[in-house]
Amino acid sequence: MDYALHLVVIVLIYASLVVSLDLLIGHTGILSFGHAAFYGIGAYATASLTVYAGWDWFPAMIAAVAITAAIAALVASRRCGLGATTSSWRCSGSSSSSSR
Repeated sequence: MDYALHLVVIVLIYASLVVSLDLLIGHTGILSFGHAAFYGIGAYATASLTVYAGWDWFPAMIAAVAITAAIAALVASRRCGLGATTSSWRCSGSSSSSSR
């Protein structure tokens, strides 16, 4: 029974990654591999907290979500600059001004 449960958990984890790929590539047409990197960061943080720090899996997973969100915010803040307010983001790649 342990093997069957492990297999179901692995299938569900990969299914969540496939659903995100389907949403990006299939419905929007955006080819992105960035979310796979954040998937790996979250998996590494969860494994590190459970193995080395001795945490239970659920608090480690919640902490890994927070760690991954902080890293994603750091990457986004380096890629995009804050606009006039904190709710408006201006990405450097989406500039509409033309250079003359």
